[in-house]
Amino acid sequence: MSESNIGVFLSVLERREPDNWEFHQDEKNPCWKVQYKGYYPPCNFHIEQGTSFIYLHAPIDIRVWEENRFAFYRYALRLNEEISGAKFGINCEGQLALMVEWYNDQLAFVGFETAVQIVLTYYRTYYADLQLVAQDAELARQITVREQSAQEQERKMQIQIERNPQT
Repeated sequence: MSESNIGVFLSVLERREPDNWEFHQDEKNPCWKVQYKGYYPPCNFHIEQGTSFIYLHAPIDIRVWEENRFAFYRYALRLNEEISGAKFGINCEGQLALMVEWYNDQLAFVGFETAVQIVLTYYRTYYADLQLVAQDAELARQITVREQSAQEQERKMQIQIERNPQT
């Protein structure tokens, strides 16, 4: 897939919903900056062309209270166990981002559209939950306590396995 194909594919999406799409190719970085305004808040993401994949990155722009930071990142990492086709991770700016990699060898429009829809669907589905965890002290505390309990259970299981190795 070439950079020009990305522009053509984005134009197709724009023609379907002309009021909801804005995009341009970034002159400084070899990527496309995209905004989908069909949701609130709008979903901003970048599309980068690699040699074997296209990469879609949607930063999750949420103010996280300092005391909720651990719970916020743990919650996002736990979501990775529930979702497929995308992952939450930390981008190069140190911000939580929703990330999709899509194999681009002879990528057709339907594959490109699927990758974009994965970003938009998970963004819409989890943005409000992430915002709650980022800014609700009680919810963050519950997640932290639950995480600590799960870690303690894992430690106990590991000790039990080490004491009784199967032969």
